[in-house]
Amino acid sequence: MRDFIFAPIEPKWKKIEEPDWLAREIVFFDKNSSELVGTIEISGINTATLQRIFNEPSDEPMLNVWSIEVEHAEELMKHFEISFEFDKYDYQIGAYSKDMSVSQREGFMGQFAPPQSLEAS
Repeated sequence: MRDFIFAPIEPKWKKIEEPDWLAREIVFFDKNSSELVGTIEISGINTATLQRIFNEPSDEPMLNVWSIEVEHAEELMKHFEISFEFDKYDYQIGAYSKDMSVSQREGFMGQFAPPQSLEAS
């Protein structure tokens, strides 16, 4: 009988360094009026951690917008000094590009984030 040694293989996505042009933010809206109340730019949390918190697969670059629910907030508070008031506000987390020309050229995991704000045409 052969002995096999199983060593954990680090997934490819954990080796990917997040680009300088990528920024993430938490936005919150008034529950009654749906009006934007505030935006908090966040740093220090990587894609792999967000994938775990939001139960997303390893090939998801986390560039879209996700609603933050109570179970997500508990995990996010381990990474940021932030408090959530779910009785007053709805929260979302998303990503944006600080430099669209670079993000479109380089991409991140085959995609790129939108600009922080879109100009009206």
